[in-house]
Amino acid sequence: MSQLRIPVTLLLLCFLFSCGDSSSENSATAEGANNSDSLRISQEPALPPLTEGDTVMAWVDGLYVRARPEKNAQIIAQVSQGTPLAFSGETSDGIETIVLRGIAFSEPWLRVSTAEGQTGWVFGGAVERRGMEKGIGQRDPEHLSFPKFGDFDLTEWEKTSDRQTSGGDATSTIRVYNKDGRRLTIRRTDTGDYGYEHEYTLKNEADELLKSRTLRFQTEPEHVLVEIVTDFTSTPPVQYRRSQPMQRHFAQLNARPEMASGPWEIRKPRN
Repeated sequence: MSQLRIPVTLLLLCFLFSCGDSSSENSATAEGANNSDSLRISQEPALPPLTEGDTVMAWVDGLYVRARPEKNAQIIAQVSQGTPLAFSGETSDGIETIVLRGIAFSEPWLRVSTAEGQTGWVFGGAVERRGMEKGIGQRDPEHLSFPKFGDFDLTEWEKTSDRQTSGGDATSTIRVYNKDGRRLTIRRTDTGDYGYEHEYTLKNEADELLKSRTLRFQTEPEHVLVEIVTDFTSTPPVQYRRSQPMQRHFAQLNARPEMASGPWEIRKPRN
């Protein structure tokens, strides 16, 4: 009888270990699923490279066609938003960073031809292909248009507060607007050469937070533009985050970026 107990015991141990492994595997799988639900990356559809003869269109109004791939070169023509241009297949050797409508684009120049037969160079960030949407950014201080946060025509809102605060290297301008029971607060903080931060909060008449948006230009340890939008009106609340490495300090750009570009990280907001 004792000789039969050993195989039975071994069988029981093997069964228990196999159950334990299966449980661990299921637990790890479930944990992985939860992690994938809490963090997703929005992906824009990849477009094939531009080739000779492709059509690009100006997405900014009053785009200059220049004699050389330089922003101060002679102007050959000026085209309006939506004007089609034929790509010659030639690009500039280097990449330049230019802020357009509040967005920083780091792209080469493209040699193009107009419908009238004029040939010259346009900055690649100022044109797009059919089906693309590079965005309108902040058109002017009174008209805000930010992805995930919303569009706001501040001329239709009542400004109820406009003040400045300062402390150390930081200086902040705080403006408060009201419309139909909603309150939009805009805080713009400048910390000199160290960077800047823009904060937007939208609340209802019960003082409940509906949405928030933060744009931050960091200079240490490297230059990077970070944009975070949190939407508390969705169920459950969701946070969108994206960052854009910058080759230059914001003081070296033609204007300060008002929003980042690139794919969004989508996650649950932290408490």
